[in-house]
Amino acid sequence: TVRHLREAGPDAVPLLVEALLQKRLSAEDPRRIVDNIGRLDHSAVPAFAAVLDSPDPTLAADAATALGMIGDKRAIPHLTFPAASPGTPPTVRTAAQAAIARLTGQPFERQPRTPVQVLTDAAWQFHRHQIQLPGDPVVVWEWNKEQNTVVPRELPRTEAEAIFGLRFAKEALRLSPNDRVAQVVQLSLALEKAIERVGFTSFLAQDQATFATTVAAGPSLLSEVLKTAIADGKTDLAAMTASALGRVIDRNALSATGRPHPLVESIYAPGRRLQFAAAKAVVKLAPAGSFPGASRVVPMLARFLLKQS
Repeated sequence: TVRHLREAGPDAVPLLVEALLQKRLSAEDPRRIVDNIGRLDHSAVPAFAAVLDSPDPTLAADAATALGMIGDKRAIPHLTFPAASPGTPPTVRTAAQAAIARLTGQPFERQPRTPVQVLTDAAWQFHRHQIQLPGDPVVVWEWNKEQNTVVPRELPRTEAEAIFGLRFAKEALRLSPNDRVAQVVQLSLALEKAIERVGFTSFLAQDQATFATTVAAGPSLLSEVLKTAIADGKTDLAAMTASALGRVIDRNALSATGRPHPLVESIYAPGRRLQFAAAKAVVKLAPAGSFPGASRVVPMLARFLLKQS
């Protein structure tokens, strides 16, 4: 009964997937099942969102329809990529668009934000810890190809944030590969979570691959990641980004615009770790002459040296 399904919450989803996949179902049975699924409470949303990854277009379309009927707007980012991607099977795309229209009260083509904006906003929310997750550890539902259903996995909160945040950032980039906001949030998330895994002081020694990828992003993107990390108060992320930025610019960049370079501005930002990393990076560039903000570099380094002596 629906009452029992509601009591089971997300744990009922694998059973419902199995029921929908039964070949002996009559033409009306799947619709009745989906209608009943739509009466489930919001706790079932994460599990049904994972069903969208099913390779079976009919099942994925049923999951999209169910998400629209459950009525939880947190499903919108999960529905956005299948609704917008030209590579989505038509039945799934139509169902996802209809679900978003049902959840928002507006047709998909008249949504106030573009699909890329919806996805990047969701990625930023996970990056900034603005999504309320149920406890720590968090149960994350994923599609399992071998079992042909969704399965739960218990993960630390930070890993769950990485999974969802990076997924939405990557989906945004699949829709618009050159979108700068999506590029910034993807790099920010990937670098911050890598730092969290091994610790700031061990990062350069233990995760050279991630640091190399960060450096390869180039000065323009790194400058934006640095500014955003400072604005968000993410000192460790900003400090590591400053170190990477110091590897990819030459000393002439410090005086190229007539304004303090983002690396120099970082010396004034809150956080001793960031200040030291930025000042050290500037000194390593061995600037040949004066540059905007130069007067702060030596006093900052002197302050650190005095504290260590």
